[in-house]
Amino acid sequence: MASRTAALVLAAASLVAAFNPAHLFPIKLTSAWTTLPKAPSGSGATVVALDYNALGVRKRMSGVQYTTVNALGDAPANSTAWPAYFPKGSYNPTGDPRGGLGFYFPGPESMGFWNDSSVTQVLFSYAVMFPANFTPNLGGKLPGPYGGATEDQAYACSGGRQEDRGGCFDLRLMWRENLQGEIYTYLPLVDGNTAALSQIQNTFVDETYGISVARGAFTFAKGNYTVVAQRVQLNTIGKSDGELELWVDGKSVLHATGLQIRTQAESVFRGVHFQTFFGGSDSSWATPIDQTIYFTGMSGGVVQNGASSSQGKAAYPLGGNAQTVTHPSLTVTATGTTRPLAASSKPSSQPNAAFTSRKTPVATAAIVVILGLLV
Repeated sequence: MASRTAALVLAAASLVAAFNPAHLFPIKLTSAWTTLPKAPSGSGATVVALDYNALGVRKRMSGVQYTTVNALGDAPANSTAWPAYFPKGSYNPTGDPRGGLGFYFPGPESMGFWNDSSVTQVLFSYAVMFPANFTPNLGGKLPGPYGGATEDQAYACSGGRQEDRGGCFDLRLMWRENLQGEIYTYLPLVDGNTAALSQIQNTFVDETYGISVARGAFTFAKGNYTVVAQRVQLNTIGKSDGELELWVDGKSVLHATGLQIRTQAESVFRGVHFQTFFGGSDSSWATPIDQTIYFTGMSGGVVQNGASSSQGKAAYPLGGNAQTVTHPSLTVTATGTTRPLAASSKPSSQPNAAFTSRKTPVATAAIVVILGLLV
């Protein structure tokens, strides 16, 4: 029996996709950089050190550990990684105990493309490892691109911000229960964005916080790396032609179209919001044990127009079952069964009119739920 069990474990492990460095660059870029020790073949990427100074890290969250270690698992030889340690009971970047990582960086100074106003389409990618025994609880944040009309405006585009949302955007990822993944967006509060994202399967439209896009469209692996690559295409000012696309281990799993990612010409890419924590705004989101995850292969670049075969084409995965969230309780229109979610400790104080007046596409059943809110 023991030998049979061991064989099954080995067979299951063999089904986990190996870390393929090429997945960091799923499309052609006009200029690119990577923190891998060797650029993937055909990427043309400049190799830079995985170093806080080399990447221009700023506005570090205090009270957490910042170290660089040798990458675990099947990362390319000589790769280094940033570990994010979550002590038991930690949640929220302002909680006690405090865990995870939190900072911003524009990328290597030698590249200098993030805040160039002529750049309207970029790719940011990395590999993240959740250990085999990782306990995800209700979920947590992961890094993603950000931008805005000024650095100060861009830095503040999270945590339930309502003012000046037209002048900033923040596009982090999230893991949820069972390590289901999503893009967690802060975008300008315009009805067109809600309508565009509401057509995407399993999207949650929150009146106060971010919009969870395509929850469960993919699942992060345990015990091995998951490679994520996010394409962001800024809209033409006055038009809804912005796009988001996400590749997971080389496969495009999400494409959102018809977006206004900015409403001001001054709003440009600023770099990466490299943030990870459990939560969530109350202790129900806290990690139940001490845990660590690992990030390696951080990469970025300017996307060549038309490089993605999805650009300018239909969104996916379509589902039309967006759920609209209000506070402190909410009514949701959705297809499917009721799914109770964790209650928030942050009721809405100033609901935005653009959200409270909108109609989410009607589906087949109305349900009432409480959504666990996220900073």
